[in-house]
Amino acid sequence: MSETDAICSIQNRSGAMERSAQSQDPFSESLSCKRNMSTKKISNVECFIHFLKGNIGSGLLGIPYAMSLVGITIGPPILTVVAILCCMSTLYLLQAGTHIRRKYSLPPLGYSEVVDLCFQEYFGKDNKWGRISVDTFLVVGQFGASTVYVILIATNLKITVDNYLPQYVVSVKVYIVVELIFLMLISLVWTLKKLALISMAGNVFVVVGLTSIMVYVLSHISFHNLEPIYVKDYTKIPNFISIAVFAFEAIGLVLPLENQMKTPESFPPILVGGILTTLVIQIVFGLLGYICFRDSVGKVITYSLPRGAVGVLGLISVAINIYFTYPLVFYVPISILLKVLTKKFPSIHSYDLQFGLRTFFVLVTFGFAIVVPKIELFIQFVGASGGIALAFIYPPISYLMVFKLSRRKKISAIITLIFGVVSCIVGTTIAIIEIVKELSK
Repeated sequence: MSETDAICSIQNRSGAMERSAQSQDPFSESLSCKRNMSTKKISNVECFIHFLKGNIGSGLLGIPYAMSLVGITIGPPILTVVAILCCMSTLYLLQAGTHIRRKYSLPPLGYSEVVDLCFQEYFGKDNKWGRISVDTFLVVGQFGASTVYVILIATNLKITVDNYLPQYVVSVKVYIVVELIFLMLISLVWTLKKLALISMAGNVFVVVGLTSIMVYVLSHISFHNLEPIYVKDYTKIPNFISIAVFAFEAIGLVLPLENQMKTPESFPPILVGGILTTLVIQIVFGLLGYICFRDSVGKVITYSLPRGAVGVLGLISVAINIYFTYPLVFYVPISILLKVLTKKFPSIHSYDLQFGLRTFFVLVTFGFAIVVPKIELFIQFVGASGGIALAFIYPPISYLMVFKLSRRKKISAIITLIFGVVSCIVGTTIAIIEIVKELSK
């Protein structure tokens, strides 16, 4: 969720039942901006590029470490299974959304609207647990992603400074405290026009960063003596899945991208092609990164980059990109919480609520980053909880609720759902246990 397109789309155009509430939204200018932006239809190629950009973000940097957990013969097949199930689940969401929209003659809907209406159709119009639970996972997921960003920036800066100024080696927690004021300032940017400019700047640095990493990896990789890394630890498969799901981060883009296309009927093959391309990139990046650094690979691959022009360029470029991405992840949870708080505290000025929420959000993420500065734990937690729930649980549930399916299709959806539920429970439990262990130290 690292692009302005994702922000605009994941907050999506609302259904008729939300129109009146949105007209009273204190940030109706932003909503109007999103609607105007969504009227511009995009071509198939543009749609493919947007989808690909949405899937290639900070999560990709953790794939080499994920490969180190299970080995190079286990990692790619599991990643392939995750990608196949992700594709199936996304198609379930598309079909459920199309069914709901046509049945009730609604305008284009987004993720939470589709789930909400599917729950209402199955359980009754008074049921709100679909939207409430989805919004909860979105807030928790973005909160975890923000914490990941804080730790990633601080660690990249620490590695760079330690390399060139070894006499000033300090804890990563010091860098987290130092970056607080800078991230606090940029997090107070919340208009879409400014966020779009920030996103464009971030795009440049992510390309530079990933290019620098690959240049170093390809110039230092050795394919000798691979036997020790063929198979590592089967018990780490849940950790691997959590990290892999964190890397597939464009589920919120799917419906909005389809809605913005000139030819929406062309979206399914674009979706399949986009997920396949993402899978190939992740497997290649993960394998090459792990084979290059072997067991010394960092929790994020930038941690393994040595001193030198290419290494520093990769570290700094990724840090700057994450800095520009940081305010973008606020948009979704703040918008969700703002609607709730505006209803509960109508006497408080909307600007004060926005400012207070953003300040609180930043301070809490920094608090967690300082207490548990282990980036892999938060990546696993976000992937296992919100990531898996949104990618593999809600889409098949919605699909099963609104369609009378054949035996084969029902079994297929149930398999995806079971995979999601089991992975969510096991992965989240493991992540929480490891975070608690880290807190107890």
